[in-house]
Amino acid sequence: MKIKKGQKFRLTNINPDWYQMGVDIEYWNSNQDTDIPKWINGELYIYDERFCNEHEVVRQSWKNEKGDMDDYDILEEFCGYSWGSVFHDYYGLLVEDHVKVVPISEDEYKEDCESVIDTRNIRHKTIVEIIK
Repeated sequence: MKIKKGQKFRLTNINPDWYQMGVDIEYWNSNQDTDIPKWINGELYIYDERFCNEHEVVRQSWKNEKGDMDDYDILEEFCGYSWGSVFHDYYGLLVEDHVKVVPISEDEYKEDCESVIDTRNIRHKTIVEIIK
């Protein structure tokens, strides 16, 4: 699947290697640092000051600023256990390449931005779904 330059996309089925990272999901999601995304059902949710108040997050999406890219190109850029991958460098996550790339429309992006989640209301057991 091609993601054209300028197109927005979402990454799903994100399954960090919690063991290698030395933390568990509950510990990760309890961090109150706004630079640390929340991991909810295989997706990342971030604090974005344009849409969120304190203790709120929205679903993370990205815009392809490069040329046309296919799934492999995007996964190569985002996944991995070493310096140079987006998940590692920006979020401190070690992620295998089982991630799925989902193109989204402007309307879907807008809906994501308007659908804020209050992190004080989420419970570890209700948000975590191990994706196999």
